[in-house]
Amino acid sequence: MKLSCDVIRDLLPLYADRAASADTAALVEEHLASCPACREELGRLGAALPAEPEGAEPLRRFKRRWRRRQVLIAVTAVVATAAVAAGIFLTCFWGRRVAAGEVEVSLELQWSGSGLEADPGKAGSRGELEQGNWSGVIHVRSSDEKNLRSRVEPFSETDENGVTVRAGYVMDLWEVPDWAPSGSGGITAGYGYPNEAGPIPEDFDIVFIVRYRDGAVTYSAREMGLLDPAG
Repeated sequence: MKLSCDVIRDLLPLYADRAASADTAALVEEHLASCPACREELGRLGAALPAEPEGAEPLRRFKRRWRRRQVLIAVTAVVATAAVAAGIFLTCFWGRRVAAGEVEVSLELQWSGSGLEADPGKAGSRGELEQGNWSGVIHVRSSDEKNLRSRVEPFSETDENGVTVRAGYVMDLWEVPDWAPSGSGGITAGYGYPNEAGPIPEDFDIVFIVRYRDGAVTYSAREMGLLDPAG
Protein backbone atom coordinates (compact mmCIF):
# COMPACT_ATOMS: atom_id res chain seq x y z
CA MET A 1 0.00 0.00 0.00
CA LYS A 2 1.37 3.39 -0.99
CA LEU A 3 0.59 6.17 1.51
CA SER A 4 0.86 9.92 0.99
CA CYS A 5 3.36 12.09 2.85
CA ASP A 6 0.51 13.68 4.87
CA VAL A 7 -0.64 10.29 6.17
CA ILE A 8 2.94 9.23 6.95
CA ARG A 9 3.61 12.43 8.88
CA ASP A 10 0.49 11.78 10.96
CA LEU A 11 1.95 8.39 11.81
CA LEU A 12 5.52 9.59 12.47
CA PRO A 13 4.91 10.54 16.16
CA LEU A 14 3.58 7.05 16.85
CA TYR A 15 6.50 5.55 14.95
CA ALA A 16 9.02 7.75 16.80
CA ASP A 17 7.56 6.69 20.16
CA ARG A 18 7.59 3.04 19.04
CA ALA A 19 3.82 2.99 19.64
CA ALA A 20 2.86 1.98 16.10
CA SER A 21 1.93 -1.58 15.25
CA ALA A 22 4.34 -3.75 13.29
CA ASP A 23 2.29 -3.39 10.08
CA THR A 24 2.07 0.41 10.46
CA ALA A 25 5.80 0.63 11.19
CA ALA A 26 6.53 -1.42 8.06
CA LEU A 27 4.44 0.97 5.93
CA VAL A 28 6.20 3.99 7.43
CA GLU A 29 9.66 2.49 6.85
CA GLU A 30 8.80 1.59 3.26
CA HIS A 31 7.79 5.22 2.65
CA LEU A 32 10.86 6.63 4.44
CA ALA A 33 13.17 4.58 2.21
CA SER A 34 12.22 6.72 -0.81
CA CYS A 35 11.14 10.05 0.76
CA PRO A 36 13.90 12.41 1.98
CA ALA A 37 11.34 14.97 3.23
CA CYS A 38 9.66 12.52 5.59
CA ARG A 39 13.03 11.24 6.81
CA GLU A 40 13.94 14.83 7.63
CA GLU A 41 10.64 15.23 9.49
CA LEU A 42 11.37 12.09 11.50
CA GLY A 43 14.75 13.52 12.41
CA ARG A 44 13.07 16.67 13.75
CA LEU A 45 11.03 14.45 16.07
CA GLY A 46 14.29 13.28 17.59
CA ALA A 47 13.97 9.73 16.38
CA ALA A 48 16.65 7.74 14.61
CA LEU A 49 16.08 6.55 11.08
CA PRO A 50 15.24 2.87 10.77
CA ALA A 51 18.26 0.66 10.42
CA GLU A 52 18.84 -0.67 6.96
CA PRO A 53 18.67 -4.40 6.59
CA GLU A 54 21.99 -6.14 6.14
CA GLY A 55 23.08 -6.11 2.52
CA ALA A 56 20.81 -3.19 1.53
CA GLU A 57 23.61 -1.02 0.12
CA PRO A 58 25.06 -3.73 -2.19
CA LEU A 59 21.51 -4.41 -3.37
CA ARG A 60 20.98 -0.73 -4.20
CA ARG A 61 24.28 -0.60 -6.07
CA PHE A 62 23.25 -3.66 -8.06
CA LYS A 63 19.88 -2.08 -8.91
CA ARG A 64 21.58 1.16 -10.01
CA ARG A 65 24.02 -0.76 -12.24
CA TRP A 66 21.15 -2.82 -13.64
CA ARG A 67 19.11 0.29 -14.47
CA ARG A 68 22.14 1.92 -16.15
CA ARG A 69 22.75 -1.24 -18.13
CA GLN A 70 19.12 -1.36 -19.23
CA VAL A 71 19.30 2.29 -20.35
CA LEU A 72 22.58 1.62 -22.21
CA ILE A 73 21.07 -1.40 -23.97
CA ALA A 74 18.02 0.66 -24.99
CA VAL A 75 20.15 3.56 -26.29
CA THR A 76 22.44 1.17 -28.19
CA ALA A 77 19.44 -0.51 -29.80
CA VAL A 78 18.01 2.86 -30.89
CA VAL A 79 21.36 4.00 -32.34
CA ALA A 80 21.90 0.69 -34.16
CA THR A 81 18.40 0.79 -35.61
CA ALA A 82 18.89 4.38 -36.76
CA ALA A 83 22.23 3.49 -38.37
CA VAL A 84 20.72 0.54 -40.25
CA ALA A 85 17.78 2.67 -41.39
CA ALA A 86 20.14 5.45 -42.52
CA GLY A 87 22.28 2.93 -44.42
CA ILE A 88 19.23 1.51 -46.20
CA PHE A 89 17.98 5.01 -47.03
CA LEU A 90 21.34 6.18 -48.40
CA THR A 91 21.78 3.01 -50.42
CA CYS A 92 18.33 3.43 -51.99
CA PHE A 93 18.35 7.20 -52.37
CA TRP A 94 22.01 8.09 -52.95
CA GLY A 95 22.93 4.82 -54.63
CA ARG A 96 25.53 2.07 -54.64
CA ARG A 97 29.09 3.03 -55.59
CA VAL A 98 29.89 1.76 -59.07
CA ALA A 99 32.64 -0.79 -59.76
CA ALA A 100 35.08 -0.27 -62.63
CA GLY A 101 33.63 -3.09 -64.72
CA GLU A 102 30.07 -1.75 -64.50
CA VAL A 103 30.56 1.31 -66.72
CA GLU A 104 31.86 2.13 -70.18
CA VAL A 105 34.31 5.04 -70.25
CA SER A 106 35.61 7.02 -73.22
CA LEU A 107 37.66 10.21 -73.61
CA GLU A 108 37.71 12.70 -76.45
CA LEU A 109 38.84 16.23 -77.23
CA GLN A 110 36.04 18.54 -78.30
CA TRP A 111 36.50 21.64 -80.37
CA SER A 112 35.02 24.70 -78.74
CA GLY A 113 35.74 27.34 -81.40
CA SER A 114 32.69 29.12 -82.77
CA GLY A 115 31.70 27.88 -86.22
CA LEU A 116 34.44 25.25 -86.33
CA GLU A 117 33.98 21.50 -86.32
CA ALA A 118 36.10 19.04 -84.43
CA ASP A 119 38.17 16.49 -86.30
CA PRO A 120 37.76 13.24 -84.33
CA GLY A 121 41.07 11.92 -85.62
CA LYS A 122 43.08 15.00 -84.75
CA ALA A 123 45.00 15.41 -81.50
CA GLY A 124 44.77 18.77 -79.79
CA SER A 125 47.93 20.84 -79.52
CA ARG A 126 49.20 22.81 -76.54
CA GLY A 127 48.76 25.98 -78.52
CA GLU A 128 45.11 25.22 -79.22
CA LEU A 129 44.51 24.43 -75.56
CA GLU A 130 46.00 27.80 -74.59
CA GLN A 131 43.55 29.47 -76.97
CA GLY A 132 40.68 27.67 -75.29
CA ASN A 133 39.76 25.83 -78.49
CA TRP A 134 39.98 22.28 -77.16
CA SER A 135 38.69 20.66 -74.02
CA GLY A 136 39.08 17.14 -72.71
CA VAL A 137 35.78 15.34 -72.17
CA ILE A 138 35.03 12.08 -70.38
CA HIS A 139 31.88 10.08 -71.09
CA VAL A 140 30.70 7.47 -68.59
CA ARG A 141 27.75 5.20 -69.24
CA SER A 142 26.38 2.29 -67.24
CA SER A 143 27.05 -1.06 -68.93
CA ASP A 144 23.61 -2.37 -67.90
CA GLU A 145 21.75 0.91 -68.60
CA LYS A 146 21.34 1.87 -64.94
CA ASN A 147 21.00 5.49 -63.88
CA LEU A 148 24.16 7.09 -62.53
CA ARG A 149 24.83 9.90 -60.11
CA SER A 150 28.19 11.67 -59.94
CA ARG A 151 30.18 14.04 -57.80
CA VAL A 152 32.87 15.98 -59.67
CA GLU A 153 35.72 17.91 -58.04
CA PRO A 154 38.43 19.95 -59.79
CA PHE A 155 41.89 18.43 -59.79
CA SER A 156 45.29 19.94 -60.57
CA GLU A 157 48.92 19.05 -60.02
CA THR A 158 51.87 21.44 -60.23
CA ASP A 159 55.62 20.99 -60.58
CA GLU A 160 58.28 22.43 -58.30
CA ASN A 161 57.93 25.82 -60.01
CA GLY A 162 54.19 25.99 -59.40
CA VAL A 163 53.37 25.30 -63.08
CA THR A 164 50.28 23.16 -63.67
CA VAL A 165 51.30 19.91 -65.37
CA ARG A 166 48.14 17.86 -64.88
CA ALA A 167 44.57 19.05 -64.50
CA GLY A 168 41.05 17.77 -64.82
CA TYR A 169 38.51 16.27 -62.43
CA VAL A 170 38.12 13.64 -59.73
CA MET A 171 34.82 11.80 -60.10
CA ASP A 172 32.78 9.57 -57.80
CA LEU A 173 30.03 7.46 -59.34
CA TRP A 174 26.95 5.81 -57.87
CA GLU A 175 24.29 3.61 -59.41
CA VAL A 176 20.83 4.80 -58.35
CA PRO A 177 17.28 3.44 -58.74
CA ASP A 178 15.16 4.75 -61.60
CA TRP A 179 12.94 6.69 -59.20
CA ALA A 180 15.82 8.49 -57.47
CA PRO A 181 16.18 12.19 -58.38
CA SER A 182 19.19 13.53 -60.27
CA GLY A 183 20.08 10.23 -61.87
CA SER A 184 20.88 9.85 -65.57
CA GLY A 185 21.91 7.13 -67.98
CA GLY A 186 25.29 8.74 -68.67
CA ILE A 187 27.69 11.21 -67.07
CA THR A 188 29.78 13.71 -69.05
CA ALA A 189 32.40 16.10 -67.70
CA GLY A 190 34.72 18.37 -69.69
CA TYR A 191 37.90 20.23 -68.77
CA GLY A 192 39.22 23.16 -70.80
CA TYR A 193 42.57 24.77 -70.04
CA PRO A 194 41.94 28.33 -68.72
CA ASN A 195 43.32 31.00 -71.05
CA GLU A 196 44.72 33.08 -68.20
CA ALA A 197 46.82 30.17 -66.97
CA GLY A 198 49.62 31.02 -69.37
CA PRO A 199 51.79 28.75 -71.55
CA ILE A 200 51.16 25.04 -71.24
CA PRO A 201 54.19 22.91 -70.37
CA GLU A 202 55.28 20.27 -72.86
CA ASP A 203 54.23 17.39 -70.62
CA PHE A 204 50.83 18.88 -69.71
CA ASP A 205 48.03 16.33 -69.45
CA ILE A 206 44.28 16.40 -68.99
CA VAL A 207 43.28 13.63 -66.60
CA PHE A 208 40.07 12.29 -65.12
CA ILE A 209 40.43 10.26 -61.92
CA VAL A 210 37.37 8.07 -61.35
CA ARG A 211 37.03 6.58 -57.87
CA TYR A 212 35.24 3.24 -58.20
CA ARG A 213 34.07 0.85 -55.53
CA ASP A 214 37.10 -1.35 -56.21
CA GLY A 215 39.70 1.42 -56.56
CA ALA A 216 40.57 4.58 -58.49
CA VAL A 217 41.38 4.62 -62.22
CA THR A 218 43.16 7.52 -63.97
CA TYR A 219 42.18 8.27 -67.58
CA SER A 220 44.86 10.34 -69.33
CA ALA A 221 44.26 12.33 -72.52
CA ARG A 222 48.00 12.23 -73.29
CA GLU A 223 48.31 8.47 -72.80
CA MET A 224 45.30 7.98 -75.08
CA GLY A 225 46.97 10.04 -77.82
CA LEU A 226 44.53 12.93 -77.60
CA LEU A 227 47.18 15.58 -76.89
CA ASP A 228 49.83 16.36 -79.50
CA PRO A 229 53.19 16.13 -77.69
CA ALA A 230 54.80 18.20 -80.43
CA GLY A 231 52.18 20.95 -80.27
